[in-house]
Amino acid sequence: MNQDPLTLLGASVWGVLTNVAEVYEKEKQECTENLEEVDWKYDCLESALIEYRCPKCGSGLIDVTTNGTDRETAVFTCRSCGEQWPFEDLAPLAISDFFAEENYRSIRDGGEPVTITCPECDEDTYILADDVCILCEESTERRCQRCGIEISPVEVDGEGYCSWCAHLMSKDD
Repeated sequence: MNQDPLTLLGASVWGVLTNVAEVYEKEKQECTENLEEVDWKYDCLESALIEYRCPKCGSGLIDVTTNGTDRETAVFTCRSCGEQWPFEDLAPLAISDFFAEENYRSIRDGGEPVTITCPECDEDTYILADDVCILCEESTERRCQRCGIEISPVEVDGEGYCSWCAHLMSKDD
């Protein structure tokens, strides 16, 4: 709009808006500091949780309480609407949101996804680059135990065989 907000809105309205922004930034900083105190074990998980927005109200004021630095006991609370989630419920949502755009771009451009569904815990939290699920911390075989080729991300099922070898082995039964 290229206009001075103080002149456009008036001192009282602009004062209220800047106070709201200052309060939000202070609250967000406290939430971020609390999240940074927990050992999330993976930097991308910490970043995802810091950036996550409440699906109920859209607020970025997601706070955490936990016993010490243990991520497994973490309980998240939206400071705006009061919604709560345990770690195992919020972490997959945050990771899915965090990698959604990167997954989309990679697949659109003919590449592989960044995350896939973990064959162990069935959450979209398996990071292919690290070969580990950042939720359950399990890794799975990515080379076919029979023919040795790399198993495509869409075929990773925790069994350790590419689809062709799995098909041949099922015919042998």
